[in-house]
Amino acid sequence: MGTTAYDLYLDDSGTRCPFRPSRPGGDGMDWFALGGLLLKSEDRLAIETAHRSLCNRHGITIPLHSTRIRNKKNEFRWIGSDPERGSEFLRDLQEVICGLPAYVIACVMHRPGYNVRYGLKYGRERWSLCKTAYRIVVERAAKIADDNGRRLLVGLRTRSHSNLNHPSICSH
Repeated sequence: MGTTAYDLYLDDSGTRCPFRPSRPGGDGMDWFALGGLLLKSEDRLAIETAHRSLCNRHGITIPLHSTRIRNKKNEFRWIGSDPERGSEFLRDLQEVICGLPAYVIACVMHRPGYNVRYGLKYGRERWSLCKTAYRIVVERAAKIADDNGRRLLVGLRTRSHSNLNHPSICSH
């Protein structure tokens, strides 16, 4: 039997390029975030089952995008237009996420602060926010995996692979 592993599934949010003009979101914040779930490989089926069950209970047939859910946009605008149904879904979503046998792990970077801190020293040579955040998140996950005697597998959501069944995988 091989070494057990943790699977790390990541997704990003916000503008990753520090050189682009700042465009704060509806909440007034200007940030970049990279985060996701760190789970034991053997728990993947239970997590997929919990996800499928949540979606079935609420008639959801599309990916759960946190930005669209939080902002009640596009396919999730019903959360705002049907407050009772929306509240029930958000409660259920929270219970499912909090009950998962997984770590939620992320790195959130304040774009203006990053530019102030590194702009003068590195200028146009400074890293994109995704590169910095990736290294931070993967290092944190690797420490957890190492502390538990496990390998780390990293899955990144790509435009063509937007769920746990088809991630792009890197082994660390």
